[in-house]
Amino acid sequence: MPSREHKAHALILRSVDYGDTDRILTLLLSPGGKTSAIAKGGKVSKKRFAGALELFRISAVSFRESRSGSLAFLNEARVVEDFRHIETSFDKIAFGSYATELTRELIQEGDDDPNIMALLIAYYRKLNTQDEEPRQLELHFLAFISHLLTRTGFGPSLKNCISCGRHALDGQELLYSLLGEGILCAGCRAPGQQTIETSSQTVSLMISCLDLNADSLDALIPPDPTLHQARRLILRTAHIALERELRSFKTLQLVFS
Repeated sequence: MPSREHKAHALILRSVDYGDTDRILTLLLSPGGKTSAIAKGGKVSKKRFAGALELFRISAVSFRESRSGSLAFLNEARVVEDFRHIETSFDKIAFGSYATELTRELIQEGDDDPNIMALLIAYYRKLNTQDEEPRQLELHFLAFISHLLTRTGFGPSLKNCISCGRHALDGQELLYSLLGEGILCAGCRAPGQQTIETSSQTVSLMISCLDLNADSLDALIPPDPTLHQARRLILRTAHIALERELRSFKTLQLVFS
């Protein structure tokens, strides 16, 4: 009996050429979660796929599951919404590519949390319409990474000391655990524990990345040292969650250099 056709909305998390005409895809489906699929003729068929197999698009797809449980077979895809202005800016491509790759790596095959797809779509929409003001681009990027880490269970504790539970902004000297757990009172540091000194301004900014909506983030003007330290700590936490750096991190570094 042939497998049943499924329909869903999809984000492309990765697209890799396979042979002369095909593509291997990692999709984020709603419904369905992260799924791997092959698009036969995906490199050449404009009628069946028509630009829908690239990053930074929401596509309506139809696919059949494999009987063997391996790659699904993508039958058709059409673009529902594209974020073409991301592709006009090197900085936006760097931010968007890292956000996409991190999403792909933090979620498991078959995970079907619709909030993660909604989070990535909201970030694409914001990135697509943003002016190229470096501080604002970076703030919204860090906010996305913070929300994604929290959503996938890797978010650090920012409001309270991970050891004693004291509120992080009570005026004490603060440290950040380099293992990614979060904020630590200086007096709570265990011998040999890897930490870095952290300002209360940086902690406040990291909390704002989680607590404020997009319009409120736009109004923030953090000083460069505060923004740079927040970036270092948030990306360090992502690195710890994955136990490696992403390929897109090299491109991201060019934005920050």
